[in-house]
Amino acid sequence: MGSTSVPLVKALRSSVSDYVNYDIIVRHYNYTGKLNTSADRENSIKLTSVVFILICCFIILENIFVLLTIWKTKKFHRPMYYFIGNLALSDLLAGVAYTANLLLSGATTYKLTPAQWFLREGSMFVALSASVFSLLAIAIERYITMLKMKLHNGSNNFRLFLLISACWVISLILGGLPIMGWNCISALPSCSTVLPLYHKHYILFCTVFIACWAPLFILLLLDVGCKVKTCDILFRAEYFLVLAVLNSGTNPIIYTLTNKEMRRAFIRIMSCCKCPSGDSAGKFKRPIIAGMEFSRSKSDNSSHPQKDDGDNPETIMSSGNVNSSS
Repeated sequence: MGSTSVPLVKALRSSVSDYVNYDIIVRHYNYTGKLNTSADRENSIKLTSVVFILICCFIILENIFVLLTIWKTKKFHRPMYYFIGNLALSDLLAGVAYTANLLLSGATTYKLTPAQWFLREGSMFVALSASVFSLLAIAIERYITMLKMKLHNGSNNFRLFLLISACWVISLILGGLPIMGWNCISALPSCSTVLPLYHKHYILFCTVFIACWAPLFILLLLDVGCKVKTCDILFRAEYFLVLAVLNSGTNPIIYTLTNKEMRRAFIRIMSCCKCPSGDSAGKFKRPIIAGMEFSRSKSDNSSHPQKDDGDNPETIMSSGNVNSSS
């Protein structure tokens, strides 16, 4: 029993020591050809990094305003807007993670331990994955809402908690796989060129699993097939990654500013005006999702008696208003 446990303890100690060994970063970057490339292109990377950081600052600010708009406006304290808020939070974190990634790149990379390197790259994967899964959660909620033609019911709170929790749990697992062991620290020939400590099988898995950022993941697919130091395009990954991050900048525009009610509240927040203290009487519009907007009629609320003239739900298209009544 004791003889079998000794090799296991040694293996665990060796594995832990690899995560705090500074030489591993240099060894992997040198093997993939990125060590010299980073030094030769240091000036251009600094110039482009400034532009990318400015883009990230814009992404962070606009998503902060979205979260403030939802928080300050009581009529937006509803499940669909919470999903939009979750999307804004993941996009905000994507901007923060990419800013940290840029500031810790270049010469600073070689001062990182493998554990720190995995945290730097893993935070990006978690944030971008959460953004994609948030969009998926919005699509699921929209489908269920259309199916039942009701925005509010007893199971909404549980569904809200379940979908948002699933977004972050799956994202954390996906982004944490390399630091949990799915890496190439002990297998140099299987290492990625774009991310020198990531195993190519993990990159292939992520490429199939998250195909929303086509330019970035096409680059990663090339990384799987290219031999070391043969594909020059792999050394320009920052241009592909910024396209994925830009998605986090467009989400607030698509899913928030296209809603008239949220647009008004958004402008009030930006203008430092005082938001209304409560919901206004009468009808209010449901959030626009993928170009469609549903207005709530009084018949949706069982606590309000139906009138004789019989209000039916209206279906309002973003390109024009079409009222359907029986």
